[in-house]
Amino acid sequence: IGTGYTYQELRELRERLGENLVPAEGSRLPRYILPGTRLEQDDKPDVWVRDPMRSVVLQVKCYELPECRWDKFRAKFTARFPRCTKIRYDKPPSQSMSWDELYDLVMNSRLNRSRLGDAISAHLNGEEIERRHRRRGKRKQPAAVDVLHRATDVSDVHVESSLFQLNGAPMQFCVLSVEDDTIKAQLETEIKRHGGTFTQNPTEETNYILAGPKTLRVRSQMKTGLYDVVHHSWLTDCVREGRLLPLEHRHVLFAKPETNAELERRMDDYGDHYTQACTVASLKEVFSRIPSRKRQKKDLGVPSRLRDLLEDAEAETLQTRFSMFHRCKVYVDIYTKAGNPGTLIKHSPLVISASQILMHGGQVYDEIKPGITHVVVDDTKYNHLSGRRAHGELSFRSRALQALRDLRHLESNVTPKLVTPKWVEESINLKSLQDEEKFAPTWWRGDQ
Repeated sequence: IGTGYTYQELRELRERLGENLVPAEGSRLPRYILPGTRLEQDDKPDVWVRDPMRSVVLQVKCYELPECRWDKFRAKFTARFPRCTKIRYDKPPSQSMSWDELYDLVMNSRLNRSRLGDAISAHLNGEEIERRHRRRGKRKQPAAVDVLHRATDVSDVHVESSLFQLNGAPMQFCVLSVEDDTIKAQLETEIKRHGGTFTQNPTEETNYILAGPKTLRVRSQMKTGLYDVVHHSWLTDCVREGRLLPLEHRHVLFAKPETNAELERRMDDYGDHYTQACTVASLKEVFSRIPSRKRQKKDLGVPSRLRDLLEDAEAETLQTRFSMFHRCKVYVDIYTKAGNPGTLIKHSPLVISASQILMHGGQVYDEIKPGITHVVVDDTKYNHLSGRRAHGELSFRSRALQALRDLRHLESNVTPKLVTPKWVEESINLKSLQDEEKFAPTWWRGDQ
């Protein structure tokens, strides 16, 4: 971009860049130039910018963004007659327009929209552009404001309530992006019907920006940090409930610092209110935002031994009677076939033991596998088998012995303990884990 500056501005620009400029003659292409880019002689600059993130942002205006050859510019389009309108020393490079934002701008523009859309789609799909002949004689359409940027005519809408009024003053909304124009018209009609006002561009009086998709306009307003951007479903929820609902995490697309502080004061990180009563639907929604325990451990990136020590320290600090089994991973013999939850013995007395373990912080599994710390069996049920074959199958005693022997050969530092339901019952009654050896099945003690 060689026009739009004064000599004084160019001199100041070069002084600011300083050592961040590298002579282009004889140097390699910078790493931010895509591999395979072929620069013609007229395209080669005098200097390269060494680090783009330490460069300067330019505000550029051009006549249009026409398509170009794939091997000339990888973006597949370029600026025609560009000129610098302003050097933005007030903005860091991180706030400049990205390629995705430029793509949205081109696709949403009426200027040469069809050709640019084909060009960019072909670029993304790695296809060649089909050349078209320009149609002549087509009548030029008069310029018009896009329907999504046009204010809804609400002259016939009467104010029915003061729902969207604060201290007697109407709240102002700005509907920036919705899925279609009918939703925008409905929202602005409801705003007028319930005592509010709306504008097409946010001002100092704007209370909330209503949005759906995060378009370029929405993202630009988020970058300013001046407005709360909420999903338009919040407004329809307010109309349905007949009251101004407090903002929740599920509504907020972007919040100002003071709004964030208010949200943290009223609810936790998952959107659960500290004081507001919940419903079954809202509770399910909160649970859906909570990552699973397995995912949480994986994301921490903490070694397993250190994680266990941290869990022990936490359990000791928050020790209650309902956390005594927090380190126990238990297989309870309540299946006719281990590893198949469909074979659950519903009326087995061990079902109560499994429920007690879960209630007091333990984990219950449906098969014996590495990591299991305890196996709970009914002593009286298998005592008479004594290693014999029953109905052509190995007894549980023999199968348990074989499974536990196999576990000892695996890379596991945990040897499962075989106990009876009495161990679970006594641990709960005495409020501490009891010695497993005292509660081992009678037929197991002789085989160790």
